[in-house]
Amino acid sequence: MSDNSNTHSLPLYALGSYGSSRASHQTPLQRGFISVRLHRPYRDTRIFRIPRPESFEELQVMACEKCGVLARPRELVFYVKHRTQLGSGQYGSLNWVRLEAWNWGRFRDSLSNSATTPTLKIIWQPSQATLRDLRDTAGYSDDGEDESSDFDSYT
Repeated sequence: MSDNSNTHSLPLYALGSYGSSRASHQTPLQRGFISVRLHRPYRDTRIFRIPRPESFEELQVMACEKCGVLARPRELVFYVKHRTQLGSGQYGSLNWVRLEAWNWGRFRDSLSNSATTPTLKIIWQPSQATLRDLRDTAGYSDDGEDESSDFDSYT
């Protein structure tokens, strides 16, 4: 897709990430996994693993699926843990760097196969309309009770 400006209003299957590339037909074992820390409003932080995405758009789709049906790609902010290179083969400290479509190629290799330490952080910053929808959705509570089990299988 060349224009990502209206992807927030499309259903997830319409974003075109799945089935559009040869890499999406590989098994997760061929691609590897990355560990993700997700910060959601009104809920605690969750850590889970996802198959290593081949494109930024595929990452957005997977993240929306993990956040829930009401999440929109434009409401997600991605950060990747990246070690700065000082030169002469020396490396500096690990920092969280904002990951966006334009710098995806540079930081894609920073997504390591770590099973314990998250190398990707996603902050969900829903719009006011999404927050209203969340409050009105059955089964969603901001007190932590009656939480859906979509994240329980990943933690």
